Amino acid sequence: MLAVAISGLSIAVDAQHLHGIGMHFGAYDFYGPQTGDYITSDRRTSEYNDVHRTYDTAHHKKFYWRPMVKVSYWWQATRNFDVTAALSLASLEYPTSNDDTAYVNKYRLETGDRRERFLGEFDVRFNYNILPRDRWIVSPYLFAGVNASYHDIFFGADIPLGAGLNIALNKTHDLSLNLESAYKVGATDHDVNHLQHSVGVIYWFKPGYKVPKAEAAAPEVAAAPQVQDRDHDGIEDSEDQCPDIPGTAQFNGCPDSDGDGIPDNTDSCPLVAGLA
Repeated sequence: MLAVAISGLSIAVDAQHLHGIGMHFGAYDFYGPQTGDYITSDRRTSEYNDVHRTYDTAHHKKFYWRPMVKVSYWWQATRNFDVTAALSLASLEYPTSNDDTAYVNKYRLETGDRRERFLGEFDVRFNYNILPRDRWIVSPYLFAGVNASYHDIFFGADIPLGAGLNIALNKTHDLSLNLESAYKVGATDHDVNHLQHSVGVIYWFKPGYKVPKAEAAAPEVAAAPQVQDRDHDGIEDSEDQCPDIPGTAQFNGCPDSDGDGIPDNTDSCPLVAGLA
């Protein structure tokens, strides 16, 4: 498992770091790993039949799973490697020692201590995504980690091993359906092997996201007034005595066609040079 995790670190190191929060519901199974009956138990009872005056034998199938709720936090290190921390809470019947025989008797006999107790577990796991979650709709993964437990009257430790599945629920892959099964190996004298199954949803979000600030609008500059110059001689029409004929500033916008120093608008012979 460690080799798989190391290989995941070397793949897609450019993956964007994502964080996720998950809410899960499921069940514990302490009975299956101790008895071999992972789905149901088979308990035989005999009752006296007054009509036929005989004993009737019956088989009873019953689930020994106990409901559980879990909250999880996910951190994506790379596309193929996640770290998960989770808190699981339940109220269930489970053994108070690692004696398998006493455990089997506790559940198969009709008498005995069947009192429910509180169970809390906190685990940290390392997940290897076989298919990157941001590229595939269905992303299976394997995991291993460490688990600390509180059993109402004592503390314990376990080693969780298992597999899970993340299924994208939208196009942006920021909402996932999560399915998971863990086999928890008892690591202390107070713990026994047990199973934990769950189904839930995970919301993925980018850390430190901030709404971009709107850029300040540039101050409006008053448009320069348009200058009217119909003959394009560089003299405004309001000051041009000959606004439709190009001229010079010397003669207030009028031309001097014959070059005699008298502008055409006051020259009696504008095309023949003469005296004032």
